[in-house]
Amino acid sequence: MTMLIDGAEATSAALLDRLNASEGHRTALQVRAGRVRGLDLHFQRLDQASRALFGAPAPLTKVVEAAIRVLGTAPNEATLRIEIFADPAGHQHVLVEAGAASPRDAAPHRLELVRHDRLLPGIEHTALGSPQVIDRLSRRAGFDGAVLVSSSGHVVEIADGTLGLISGRRVVWPDGPALASLGRGLLEPQLAAAGIATVVLPVRAGDLGLFDGAFVVCARGAARVEAIGDVTWPHADHGGGSILERVLAAHEIIPTESLSAG
Repeated sequence: MTMLIDGAEATSAALLDRLNASEGHRTALQVRAGRVRGLDLHFQRLDQASRALFGAPAPLTKVVEAAIRVLGTAPNEATLRIEIFADPAGHQHVLVEAGAASPRDAAPHRLELVRHDRLLPGIEHTALGSPQVIDRLSRRAGFDGAVLVSSSGHVVEIADGTLGLISGRRVVWPDGPALASLGRGLLEPQLAAAGIATVVLPVRAGDLGLFDGAFVVCARGAARVEAIGDVTWPHADHGGGSILERVLAAHEIIPTESLSAG
């Protein structure tokens, strides 16, 4: 594992500064065969979060330089984590870390429903890790993740990505206060090219059984959902011409790019 803070090898003092920082945000992406998906969307997430938290644009040049350096010593398959945090004077610092790649996660998912209202939903905040904790606890309990349900009873997102629902011949994205989905942003152009309509609608947890199927999109990939709570779709929408299969196929052809080329 390689970690840089402000372009230099992370020292104990620098890591202590990071631990003492009360404000920070992050993003993470998978490197496959030396290439990544959605660089522009990740950079937009970082920049928007820096402007919201610190009132200044993210130091993206530093991010790119550090990421290229880290990946230069990392395997072709890796997880790249980027954090931007501020010191007490408000100066932004960049932490970039390359670790083991997350395994591709294409097996059908069984998800549990968890009540949770994300604080600062538009920011992947380093100090507000509740969705990550919820995801780990759900997996420890034998599920493949958790669907977050707001206090109003509406489905919002999964703890580590995006939930899509199949209704007839279209995809429904649940509406609600959630982290802006990079997976959805990458997938929607492919769905449009495939002639698959999408719509954003409020979805109550009690209405999940009205849908014809479901899928998840996250950094590890896209996968069919076979159950959310007591609602099951064990044989939903199978076959190469089905909407769900076409959605999963569209995800596979999302373009990749080289970080060094950016």
